[in-house]
Amino acid sequence: MGNREALLTSLPEDSFNETEALDIYTVTATKVYLRLDERSKRRHMPFCFFRLRELFNKYDRIWVHAVPVPDSALLQGRQSALFFTEALLNNLARQAGCELIFLTHRHQPSLKSTDRLPGSADSVQCMHLATKDDTRVLAEHYAHWLPKIIGVTTSFTDNHFSISLFGVPVLEMTTVVYWRELASFRLTGGLLFRRSQNPPAYFHFLADESRLYTALIHFSPALWWPLYRISQGPIHKMVMHAYRCNL
Repeated sequence: MGNREALLTSLPEDSFNETEALDIYTVTATKVYLRLDERSKRRHMPFCFFRLRELFNKYDRIWVHAVPVPDSALLQGRQSALFFTEALLNNLARQAGCELIFLTHRHQPSLKSTDRLPGSADSVQCMHLATKDDTRVLAEHYAHWLPKIIGVTTSFTDNHFSISLFGVPVLEMTTVVYWRELASFRLTGGLLFRRSQNPPAYFHFLADESRLYTALIHFSPALWWPLYRISQGPIHKMVMHAYRCNL
């Protein structure tokens, strides 16, 4: 049986015929993807962690012409977001035993402001790593460091990561992945998080050679959106900057 191959591209579906030797996935903004019917969703690929993970587990080889990137209404760290995405794709491919080939002229599809996911935020930071600690150690270090910067308490176990203020959980996360180079947590609750959301929100720690990427993706705040943009959003950015200085 031959290898199963797929292509990630920004070209529309009608650019290809049904006799192509590989499966075609059109890289699509999350907002657009959510409006598609179930049949159409099978051949579109937004920036969604669990969809990307499924993709790499399904194929032996994936060609990348267009890179899906975080596409929330608020994006902190625009340049880091593209490098984070490429590092994440490489990591998912290695874990799945899938060959990943970036085409020379790959590009990031341009997004209109109207295509960005409303009421959602992405925050990606790139930090220098002095040591080769695995990401679980780095995530736990972050959990223990955070109370020193802001007046919160944290709880960190193999399955759960929570942040509380005056004994009230403000963010709760469930562990999804613990690999040497990737620790991923899915947000599940807390006072500052709006639960009824699609797609799910994640907090990633991704080590790539001498760099560490931290990425909060598709975060939907419980705060009124304009208030979030001038309070919790900037505070998160400042906290992650302080963590980068600490590393």
